Amino acid sequence: MNDKLDVKTGVKDTLPTVFGYIGIGLAFGIIASSIGLNPFFVGAMSLFIYAGGAQFVTVSMLSSGFPILSIIIATFLINSRMILMSMAVAPFFKKYSIYKNISIGTLLTDESFALGMNKQNYTRGILTYEWFNAVNLVSYFTWVVSSVIGGLLGGIVKNPKALGLDFALVAMFIGLLYLQVISDITIKKKVQFLVIVVVFFLVYFGMIFIPSNVLIIVVTLIGCAIVTWLSRILPFILLKKFDLPKAVTEYLSLVPIVIMSALWFDSLLIQKIGYLPKINYENLFASLPMVLSAIISKSLLVIVLIGIVSLAIIRLVF
Repeated sequence: MNDKLDVKTGVKDTLPTVFGYIGIGLAFGIIASSIGLNPFFVGAMSLFIYAGGAQFVTVSMLSSGFPILSIIIATFLINSRMILMSMAVAPFFKKYSIYKNISIGTLLTDESFALGMNKQNYTRGILTYEWFNAVNLVSYFTWVVSSVIGGLLGGIVKNPKALGLDFALVAMFIGLLYLQVISDITIKKKVQFLVIVVVFFLVYFGMIFIPSNVLIIVVTLIGCAIVTWLSRILPFILLKKFDLPKAVTEYLSLVPIVIMSALWFDSLLIQKIGYLPKINYENLFASLPMVLSAIISKSLLVIVLIGIVSLAIIRLVF
């Protein structure tokens, strides 16, 4: 990364993350196709809901015959983490119009959030609408197109996991987490590592009690889209005219590390409510070469590719 914040740089900075969108988008389209959704509705879900994990849950609940209200509530709960992310990002755009703030919040994702928080370490704490909007649009377009292609491929590729595509997002978060830690000079390294360790134990023991995914078509699309967009947009509207207290700002500065760590650790554990989680050895062993590649290359693209290839090899051999 560099300190440029124009549209062209935004597109360039986003390219290493598209593998995550492509891998999970294809997987979503294939799974949605397997329960009878045609590519049009697959594309509509990605276009209007635009929430990876929530879309998988929506498809699963639709296939199981859950009522619409239950699906909408589940979508909101799964996506509620976006409220914290939006609160951390919104202060960067106070000088822009309310329309631009809403547009940034509307397309905010885990990945664009992590990328933005990493980017501001190179720009002296500055983010521009042009850069962030380019990141959001590239991510949005990639997700929608990938899910539609997945829907079209549903009858051909039966098991996208065999190719390691489902590990692309995890690989990306490991890379972004490492780059965030080494580039953020505002927080002491000891504090950052302490936060990561604390998050691991919170995720590990929290899985004993809390489901990892707290768990017709047209109404579901509308309802899920509303609650998804609201959790992203409201912080941008509310925080445009108000300044956050210093204590809250310091708290929010740790949000990127906590969220990226939690998403990684969640992939390393297998949950069974009421019991200590088991280790997902496939993902654990695939994470090791990724951490090594992060330290050596410091390139998000290399880290993601190493992650996909590592898991594919592990599944092929074992």
